[in-house]
Amino acid sequence: MNSETVNLSIPFDFLLQAVARLDSAEKERLWEFLDEDLHGDDEDATSDPQEEAEVAQAYQEYKNGDYLTLNEYVAQRPDRLS
Repeated sequence: MNSETVNLSIPFDFLLQAVARLDSAEKERLWEFLDEDLHGDDEDATSDPQEEAEVAQAYQEYKNGDYLTLNEYVAQRPDRLS
């Protein structure tokens, strides 16, 4: 078996188009991969445990569908400019 490394350069716009075509389960898998890749190795000892708990809670609420879109939030918000 021949193992060769191939380096690809994919334009970012093409990558975004490919991600847009993924189903929700594949997007969730990608999100988890990116989150781990971005934050998995650089967890430092100075991080705030309360902040981490709030972020974990927010992720869980989002995963459970317990969130408002920005448009929903704006629509229910009282007009503060009047």
